[in-house]
Amino acid sequence: MIYTCIALHGPAGVNSDSVRWFQLVRRVSAEIGLPINWARTSEESPLERIDVAMDSFQTVQYIEVYSSDVMPSSVIGNWNMAAIFAPTAGTTVLACRQNALQPTNFYDTLLNRLLECFETTYGYQYERLQSKGPTLFAFGLVAGLGFSSGEMIEADAIARWGRGGIDDRRYLHGVLRDVFPLNLLSRAHLAMAIENRTLETWIRHSKDRGTLLQLVNDRYIWKVGSQQISHVQLELTRAGLLISHDPSV
Repeated sequence: MIYTCIALHGPAGVNSDSVRWFQLVRRVSAEIGLPINWARTSEESPLERIDVAMDSFQTVQYIEVYSSDVMPSSVIGNWNMAAIFAPTAGTTVLACRQNALQPTNFYDTLLNRLLECFETTYGYQYERLQSKGPTLFAFGLVAGLGFSSGEMIEADAIARWGRGGIDDRRYLHGVLRDVFPLNLLSRAHLAMAIENRTLETWIRHSKDRGTLLQLVNDRYIWKVGSQQISHVQLELTRAGLLISHDPSV
């Protein structure tokens, strides 16, 4: 099973509202017919039925919720929808089973709604097999990969994000994790240099580099077509703009 995910990253613990985030995720899950029913407010605590876990819920520094018929696992992925709020790691992620019925432009709308309750500098949309830890991927954690050459390269790219993204938060200074079908960028990202011009100018110079749309608060959506990603990824790697790829390789 494949999950479609949105990950957002920002300054650790700044201007992120856990109450509004929880209310939004609960409302969204109900709207698409996958109501969340499991939760916990600490990485160390066990998952509980949501009416128990959130009984005394107020402002917290961590929330993990699931829509699942059985006790869920973030690694196995035996759930329909999951979301994690972790502002101390500068990260929130929401993942939904790909074949779940969703309204047109669901993820575009969801992105805008998440921006209202999570202080965001950078984000992206991606797809991930359930066996490869869809939500763990956002935190730079490797799951479900073996030891083939391709899997080792993938694992290294994820680990590079764990170090340079989650730990060092280089995305605050304009560097991207990778090139995804949907990328949320700040002015700092668009001001980065590539081929003697800014990234913004470079993108707008050719339709083969995707499309750029401004949102509110100096945030931009950069959409890159599936046939364009590998070429764009190569160019940004050469320019040293991608955390997950080593430009010297």
